[in-house]
Amino acid sequence: MTRALGLRTVLSDVVVETCVDERSLSELVHHELRWLRTIRIVRPVGYSLSFVTFGVPVAAVGSLLAGFALPAITLLAVTALGRVALHLRVRGSNFPPSQQLLLLPIRDLLSLALWAWGFATRRVQWRDDSFDVARDGSVDPVVRDAA
Repeated sequence: MTRALGLRTVLSDVVVETCVDERSLSELVHHELRWLRTIRIVRPVGYSLSFVTFGVPVAAVGSLLAGFALPAITLLAVTALGRVALHLRVRGSNFPPSQQLLLLPIRDLLSLALWAWGFATRRVQWRDDSFDVARDGSVDPVVRDAA
């Protein structure tokens, strides 16, 4: 479309990074659930199908369903090695690689659990307030009873 308008496409030379600065696991969970529930409401089909991005947990479930047959275990191992290689290549961290590798399965399981939990409700937490996310992605404050 840009070419049809006589324009050209260029890539930015700016690298955008995400910083996770939550001070506790509870803050991290609330933050990610807020993102996930908003995405689920705005893009329900895409959100529902995004389980495929959880490669290792999905491969583990596939291995279980296949009765831990050798081909399934092999695919699980390849998926896990690919996940580790991707993590070490992309992720910068203050933790040494050995600690990162110990935390990686925990992080993958947390991400999958939060994705599933994202289906539970439209309610999100922002600081000390609760909101319901509307179908268009806007939020409505949850009014608490004074009683």
